[in-house]
Amino acid sequence: MKRPFPSFLLQRLVLKPFREEIKNSINTRGIHPKLVGFLANQDPAAFKYAEATAKTCAETGVMFELKKCNREDLEDEIVKANEDENINGIMVYYPVFGDRQDQYLQNVVDSSKDVEGLCHKYIYNMYHNIRFLDKAQTKKCIIPCTPLAIIKVLEYVGVYNPILAYGNRLHGRVITIVNRSEIVGRPLAALLANDGGKAYSVDINGVQEFNRGTGLRLKKHEVIDTNLKLEDVVPISDVVITGVPSPSYKIPTSLLRDGVVAINFSTYKNFEDNVKEKASIYVPTIGRFNLDFIEYRRLHLEFYLQYLALTNRDELITFLGGNKQGTKIITDGGPKTNLRSKSNKITKSDLPRRSCLISGSRRNEKIRVHFADEVVNNEKASRNPATKHHVAQNSNITYYM
Repeated sequence: MKRPFPSFLLQRLVLKPFREEIKNSINTRGIHPKLVGFLANQDPAAFKYAEATAKTCAETGVMFELKKCNREDLEDEIVKANEDENINGIMVYYPVFGDRQDQYLQNVVDSSKDVEGLCHKYIYNMYHNIRFLDKAQTKKCIIPCTPLAIIKVLEYVGVYNPILAYGNRLHGRVITIVNRSEIVGRPLAALLANDGGKAYSVDINGVQEFNRGTGLRLKKHEVIDTNLKLEDVVPISDVVITGVPSPSYKIPTSLLRDGVVAINFSTYKNFEDNVKEKASIYVPTIGRFNLDFIEYRRLHLEFYLQYLALTNRDELITFLGGNKQGTKIITDGGPKTNLRSKSNKITKSDLPRRSCLISGSRRNEKIRVHFADEVVNNEKASRNPATKHHVAQNSNITYYM
């Protein structure tokens, strides 16, 4: 009899390097990041998710605050959090209204604090297979946390082929996803197809195929309506992923191919109890992965803001929703500097000694810029390869233009 790979062990192995990176970043940089979660519904699953978020944050050194509010007040509360310089990341426990209003709320969250990757900037990049926020391709885009967690599991268990070029490593793989929600199912199908796989997206309306064409000739995926049924696509799939919010829905084990990788992200078990008779790897829940990747991406978002301070002041201001003309830079222990001059140079005496870049405010057209332990003047450093190398080796140093 086959011995299934223990799912709890898999989660520990996949999460370990990311959890360690979060803890090390917080400890070595001496920062106290704060994540705020908004709960505006009565869904018991959302409340449990919020409790788990608090626990994970406590384990990794992140401050977490859960704010409960009426859904009619949620937009105003998000705006307040956008402008609160003490808040580094924002997440909302969806569904709230369960319709297009939720999509609107996702875009109310400031992109500089969006740890869920649900605002228009990130969603557009995801569907168009734009993987980086900068031309130098050093900062990856933020993608929704549950699809990201599933992808990391697939990478770890070897579904992704590391021999192939980055972006094509699912070439030849067939994946079925039984869920086409805008939060998880559809983004996941797009991401897997953009990585070279053939993804069948299944919902109550039928089956769609996401792919990049024969030989991966397309730069981004295309979506094709099919006449296929679940019974047609599950038996040919290397991976079957389920997310049906119903305790009665089950994928028949008889449909699964031998050796399949089975992953469930629903709060209910969508596979039958004997799934391990066919599955080489079975992941019954994705929740713990999800929470850790929220923190992992929050840190990477902060690193990206610092990168913009290093390379492109105008892009930094645009990203944070500011106005180039008259945008004020406020620093710890330093003067307020109005960036209206052509040179936009800041003297050495203007540079603060310590902190890191954290947030922006659209309403007041201000950007709070804090710096790490050591600040390097970008005017000189941009022409000094030795300085660039030194900064690259020391994450606690931030360029300033």
